[in-house]
Amino acid sequence: MLEEAVPLDSSPVGSLDIAGGEVSLDLGEGAPVSVQLPTAGRLDAATQVRGDAGEGFGVAVVPTAEGVQLVVAIDAASSPESFDFELDLPEGFAPEVTSDGAVALRDADGAEVGYVEQPWAFDATGAPVETRFVVQGDTLTQVVEHAEADVTYPITAVPTIKGCNWQTATCVTFSKSETRRIADQSTNAAGVGALCGLLPHALIRVGCGVAFVPIWNSVKGTFKKAKREGKCVEVKLNRIPPAYNTPIGWKVVGC
Repeated sequence: MLEEAVPLDSSPVGSLDIAGGEVSLDLGEGAPVSVQLPTAGRLDAATQVRGDAGEGFGVAVVPTAEGVQLVVAIDAASSPESFDFELDLPEGFAPEVTSDGAVALRDADGAEVGYVEQPWAFDATGAPVETRFVVQGDTLTQVVEHAEADVTYPITAVPTIKGCNWQTATCVTFSKSETRRIADQSTNAAGVGALCGLLPHALIRVGCGVAFVPIWNSVKGTFKKAKREGKCVEVKLNRIPPAYNTPIGWKVVGC
């Protein structure tokens, strides 16, 4: 869903180049991530980047406390059904579509240092519209299947980009099904085992069980809360030795 907008200096958005149609996000101490918008345009009073007349859609940039939402407004059945967001990532980084339809931004070691939440799209009545992400190279495409659907325009479709400080931490976001699986474990040992087994890379799993056992009651409560609310859980792991891969935060997130 749409999140509350914050001023640029209160968000990870490092720069907003309207003329070039580009947003730069400082999600950590390394090189920033830049996103080329599907269309360039002018900035109006609502910080909205609009496409040229006749393109049939516009893009609004909404800085948030944890990243940015790129709000695509689709005007009519003649509007495009796919919207390309070109990603300029640090060397060795790559986007990857996950099993739940989100996109993980992984570093050269395979650790998730940022992510794009599961895509969503709704028409003017609030009815959901079929949508998905496709990744080819460094291009993230949101496909919105509206042209032959029974919808009321305009349609709002949103990629939400969030990140983790990849110099000091790794963030892992569990899907809804993974969150439920962890929350439903009957014993603490089984819960820790389920969480550690779902971490996406062998390097992240090192020492996982030992790190989570002492704090599991708190972590388990977060997973149960997320399950009740139909949401996901994000876990942040330390990347600074000697406390490498120790958990430093966990929270319920939208997905």
